[in-house]
Amino acid sequence: MQYEKLNRVLKNYIEEANSTYATPDAGSGFNGGSYASFKVEDPEVFKQINSFLKSFGLQRHDDPKHSLVMLRTKLNTIGLDFSYDGRRSLSPNELFHMTQFGGRTGVDEKGNTINDCGISHRTGGNGIDLHVEITPVNPEEPGPYYMNIKMDFKDAMKGDHSPIETGEAADSFKKKVNEEKDACYYKVKATYDVFPSAYASGSLVQCRNVGAKNWGKKSKKKKKKHKRKD
Repeated sequence: MQYEKLNRVLKNYIEEANSTYATPDAGSGFNGGSYASFKVEDPEVFKQINSFLKSFGLQRHDDPKHSLVMLRTKLNTIGLDFSYDGRRSLSPNELFHMTQFGGRTGVDEKGNTINDCGISHRTGGNGIDLHVEITPVNPEEPGPYYMNIKMDFKDAMKGDHSPIETGEAADSFKKKVNEEKDACYYKVKATYDVFPSAYASGSLVQCRNVGAKNWGKKSKKKKKKHKRKD
């Protein structure tokens, strides 16, 4: 009787793991229901998870520490985990080594000791790193932030991994800015010689906070310090 109950619980867990995962606050989910989302060695699964990470990161994050803890909880649903509890401060660029299902420890049938991340034995010795690049929406203010989040494979023996694409978060922000061409967009663009730029992006945020008609009235002197069109 107990065995049948445990078997039903395990069956429900597997069905849930293979079902479509969708999150209301982060866009796309982990899979489309056609393959097991925990099989990170599958290129399609790996690509889908990275799409989710990108979507999650491009939200505005008031507290990156809290957001990273929330992301960890979401990844736990497919067995993935990394070491971060939200207590320490984050640097602009973070690197985390990932495990799945707690990793593997023990002894195999040949008597060899097993101690790995729970991923590398299915990927030819390659583990997975999680890269997080934190970029403020406005460089002149403490928040909110965008987070460029990406997984890649690394050589578990050598510790090699592909570096995060420098400026990817900024490029995504530029794309986002270009998609929101309102009155502030054109007014700020006409003000700066270089657009998009860090200063222009900050001014765009400020303009949308006060409205296009009010922006620039009290900050003319300050803005003259930066390069503008004649």
